[in-house]
Amino acid sequence: MTRPEEIEHVNTYFYARPGDFGIQNFRCDLDVAGLTMAVDVEEDMSVLSAVIAAMDKPHWEYGLAELVRLYRSASATS
Repeated sequence: MTRPEEIEHVNTYFYARPGDFGIQNFRCDLDVAGLTMAVDVEEDMSVLSAVIAAMDKPHWEYGLAELVRLYRSASATS
């Protein structure tokens, strides 16, 4: 990944090389509308920092539903 658009949006690199990567879609039964965990601006970092601070067990033990709950809680207070 060397082109600016590949660095900014890494999916561009993968989609340009379909023979090198297996891209899969999956269904999510949770309502994740409006949820983004990308860090693009300072406020995003504040929310992500609050999510991490709220974790009381190792990060790999969290499922998507728990992460969504933590994110929404952190977003509401920032």
